[in-house]
Amino acid sequence: MLIYVYQFLHISILSTFLHFAYDLTNHIFIFSIIGAINESVYEHLRLGIFPWFSWFLIRWYFFSFENTFFGNLIAVLSFMVIILFIFYGYLFIFKKHFLPVSISSFYIGILFGTFVEYLINSFFYNKVLEIIGLIGCILVFCYGMISSYYPYKYFFTIDEKYKLYGMEAHSKRCHIAKKKKYIMFIFNLLGFPLPKNEEKK
Repeated sequence: MLIYVYQFLHISILSTFLHFAYDLTNHIFIFSIIGAINESVYEHLRLGIFPWFSWFLIRWYFFSFENTFFGNLIAVLSFMVIILFIFYGYLFIFKKHFLPVSISSFYIGILFGTFVEYLINSFFYNKVLEIIGLIGCILVFCYGMISSYYPYKYFFTIDEKYKLYGMEAHSKRCHIAKKKKYIMFIFNLLGFPLPKNEEKK
């Protein structure tokens, strides 16, 4: 069981870092395909893909614990489903976002997915499921990597603030941030207060 505690910590820490990595590293390409690039719900689902699969390799190489592709696949999908269920569940009930609940749903999803993987690895194994799991893992991983640049346009993949998808939403956010920084610099240099419309942004 201790190995699954390590798994939870690994996925939680790495996915949290990947949430900010693209901006923190001044837009290094690799972090655009394994990290979050905007604030859509989908980008938060995508955050779990690389950490989960990287842990699969770490555990296989260093710990030699029983590891299954099928368990890994179902764990990642369970993580995503739980986040969607909690996020859209409370949004449907309360009609507004609560940041602490949204953040908590992410880590609850990791915990639930880890538990599901433990159950599958402990009690289920056959070659057919392993083939399905391997194919599924490859598909999920590959789509997760390319979807920053080729996003599927659906309700949970849109950045609600900018009404854009994938890298377009990130580019829009960066453009606005640079514009605001420039305006603030000019007005501060001249000793004028900021325009009201800029103060509200």
